[in-house]
Amino acid sequence: GCMTRALSSESDWGSVAMDVHAVAESSEVGRRLMARALRQLELEAVGAKVRSSVDDLAKQKHITKTVLEQNKKEFVETLKGCMVDALKPYTPRKEVELQYRGVAVKVIVASAMDHHSVAIECFIRSLATDTGKLVKMWCEDELVGPRPEADGAADLDDELLVAAKTSRQALVDGLADGYANAANVDAILKAKKVFLAPVDRFSRVEVSFWQSTMGEMAADRVRSVILSCLPESLDKPKTMTQSLATFEKFASSALLAFAGPSQQTLFKTII
Repeated sequence: GCMTRALSSESDWGSVAMDVHAVAESSEVGRRLMARALRQLELEAVGAKVRSSVDDLAKQKHITKTVLEQNKKEFVETLKGCMVDALKPYTPRKEVELQYRGVAVKVIVASAMDHHSVAIECFIRSLATDTGKLVKMWCEDELVGPRPEADGAADLDDELLVAAKTSRQALVDGLADGYANAANVDAILKAKKVFLAPVDRFSRVEVSFWQSTMGEMAADRVRSVILSCLPESLDKPKTMTQSLATFEKFASSALLAFAGPSQQTLFKTII
């Protein structure tokens, strides 16, 4: 029955959501048995509503403080209709996956409202960076990879970027070429956190971006660039001379420096 199906799933609660709710509503024992599953289902439901809010914002032609406030109000009302309090603190806090310039970043959130706010800020900072309203950080474009053309993108009010510009400039100043490796970037982020948090509560977007790109993602980007440099590249075929010139340019790139010794060794074995 419902109990058997609900208890048979250890992580994919979405596939047995109706059974989980049936067991939870059957008794106090059932509610306690399904407590973890209910929390996970609620988090997934909130995530879906958050993505919907971001999609709605992406359709706007001009994004202002008023537009953001309306988006937030609609999100809160939607959750209220699902019997979820947007302001209720998560205990413990939750790790959620969001998107910054097409890169999956993991951010710790304190509530459903915080989840929504950080996701919206990820969208705004992505748009602002793509359109040149926010300066790009060292090595950022190399880690992000190709981005869609920003032509026709929504216009952002500068008022929305005051805090972002302050913290972004601090990171740009700190992440100079002289600190060109992941270990140094990590050390700088830890040092800057003390300064960034009070002036920009969403600076965790940038911090999470760097934490998400260290290691395997940077290695994947290096391998992708190496493949694109080859003469028989599917992306854009090249002559041997063009290929060698592309490799030589990549040898001094910020991405290769950031990726670290193992990827630098891999690169040297190829050329």
